[in-house]
Amino acid sequence: MRKLTTIAIMIFLVISLHSCKKETEKKVFEKERLTKKETIDYDSVNRVRLELSVDITLPVCKDSSSCFLRNEIIKNITNKEPQEKILDALYSNIKDSLINYLDANYDFSYLSNNPYKELSYIVNDSFVYENNNFCSYAFYSSHFLGGAHGLYGVTYINYDIKARKTLRFSDIFDNSKIDGPTFKDMLLKQLLLQEAVINVSDLNLLDKDAFFVTDNIYLTQNDIVFVYNVYEIRPYSSGITYLKVPYVKLTPYLNKDFIEKIPAQIDDSDD
Repeated sequence: MRKLTTIAIMIFLVISLHSCKKETEKKVFEKERLTKKETIDYDSVNRVRLELSVDITLPVCKDSSSCFLRNEIIKNITNKEPQEKILDALYSNIKDSLINYLDANYDFSYLSNNPYKELSYIVNDSFVYENNNFCSYAFYSSHFLGGAHGLYGVTYINYDIKARKTLRFSDIFDNSKIDGPTFKDMLLKQLLLQEAVINVSDLNLLDKDAFFVTDNIYLTQNDIVFVYNVYEIRPYSSGITYLKVPYVKLTPYLNKDFIEKIPAQIDDSDD
């Protein structure tokens, strides 16, 4: 099961959708939506069909900021330089990689006497947060490739619009200040507070040492959200864990250059 999760995440850096509600309604960039769906008769002998759906949202290239962001998102999705027929290229890459994976790892002969088995792979994405300084973008995939249930995961990438660069974790946090137990303990206490429980044993962690500092994060108006996919710290039944930590609690651990941009980010809201 962990192997399936790893493969799903590796297929183009977890290409995606964010199913949670947006953190803000402010729209900085004009966007276009590109969609494509197909039912693939993957294995007619064993009566196996694959439903493949791709739905991506990209900023329209209107100025230097939007063109930068569009190109960066495309490169993160496809691991290739931007091209004209982005949807076709993306769809083809996902389809070929997925079928190659199924060919190498699955034996569907046990389904030969059953009705069609519907497998699925869904790829969507969305903007999670955007303002004139930053943009957070979610790459989400969900799939059912047999077994007791499907799997899903989400990866976030953050962009510095004015600096024209993808924000790494080390661009946001000072590594010298987050090494050691202090930062991890602060996050764990925040999770306890968020879940309204007192003891770590009440968090339904996979084990007592399961919690770690993830670099899968996105920005909001007032917080940084640390995201843990299923099976990273909790069982499947707990779903994805979204740990919101206010900037005020994170300030001691943030890089000075990033801190200087936070006030503008907070003030640049619709509220």
